[in-house]
Amino acid sequence: MDWFTVSAEWQAEGLSLRDEDLALLRASRAPFVKLSSGWIRRADLEEFEDASRRLADLGLEAGAGQVRVPLWQLAQADPASLDALETFGASTADLEAVRALRERLAAFRGLPRVDLPAGLTAQLRPYQHEGLDFLAWTASIGLGAVLADDMGLGKTIQALAWLALVCEQDPGGGPALVVCPASVMHHWAREAARFTPRLRVIVLESGRERAGRRQQVMAHDLVITNYALLRHDIESWRELNLRAVILDEAQQIKNPSAAVTRAALELRARHRVALTGTPLENRALDLWSIVSFVHPGFLGPRAAFSARFDQPSSPPHRRRLLASRLRPLLLRRLKQQVAQELPPRVEERVDCMLTAGQRRFYLSELGRARAFLGTLLSDPSGLDKNRMPVLATLTRLRQICCHPTLAGGRDGLGSGKFESLFDLLEPLL
Repeated sequence: MDWFTVSAEWQAEGLSLRDEDLALLRASRAPFVKLSSGWIRRADLEEFEDASRRLADLGLEAGAGQVRVPLWQLAQADPASLDALETFGASTADLEAVRALRERLAAFRGLPRVDLPAGLTAQLRPYQHEGLDFLAWTASIGLGAVLADDMGLGKTIQALAWLALVCEQDPGGGPALVVCPASVMHHWAREAARFTPRLRVIVLESGRERAGRRQQVMAHDLVITNYALLRHDIESWRELNLRAVILDEAQQIKNPSAAVTRAALELRARHRVALTGTPLENRALDLWSIVSFVHPGFLGPRAAFSARFDQPSSPPHRRRLLASRLRPLLLRRLKQQVAQELPPRVEERVDCMLTAGQRRFYLSELGRARAFLGTLLSDPSGLDKNRMPVLATLTRLRQICCHPTLAGGRDGLGSGKFESLFDLLEPLL
């Protein structure tokens, strides 16, 4: 892999400028600002800000010392950012180095293409194959990876294709662990059976059988568990050397102090991958936690990262700088970028009629609810004292509308919503 070592610093009027100096320039409204090293025109700030954006796009920041930047990262930058380097007043030797770099980038053809594993029964879309290339490349150079594609673009199939690939490359490499929300554990198992049938899969879920199943982990290629059980079983997982760990819905570990995050960090694995459609939900620290799982130390200590990227007063270019720094190990594609043939989501209201049995059950409960509310209204403070029972009564009526069994009714009463759902699904199957 090609790496380039680069450093940059700000100079104006013969003065070297630090971040604190630029902060003073941003805060001042005077035409000239006195810094610790001398006076400077505030009009120069606009030029500094534009240059900061260009440098940040290349993964650089003035005053940060020497930074190692991979060719893959530079290849994804805006070409105008590289053009701007030639206008920054660099020396002749620096300009020659930039021109040589431009030639290298012109010849760069992207990440190495990998062949689909023989055990994969799916036909990947072009962007999904690129995702496989990305996961294979990061694994080959010892980097963790964050696959942050938009929802619905097939992160699961890309991860399974990569697992099938590494299992073919190293058949005796041990099991891989997928940690996901409990609601999608069996979805992972079904997708693995469908697209990677050669992988030996075991699901560890709540129940008395789990202890026995844990003893079978080393005889399988893929082990699936959920976040709650990971935290509960961490003593057992801590003793194993895994081929890989994949966190699905990795925003589950966005809180660095949470017990589940600490448990995930204790796992021992040669490869680490995080899958998430929302890598940045509320604040930059969410992303730091995920990246710290896939590649500890990549973004530096938590306190230093927070001071630099997670403050309301952070300079405008910092968000772009962070995005650039993450390019070597984070891949994110949006649906409108890579799957334009997919139609936009269409929402359509479908009115569902209650079944006869469901309607009788609903009217019976509605009569009880009205009688209950009647007694409350006879007392001037009745509603105020019984707000929770009132909400519980309304919830029960809503549950009956979804399916009577949710409110204790017999399954044979039927559900109008379920019948409508099956009618909609039948043409799709």
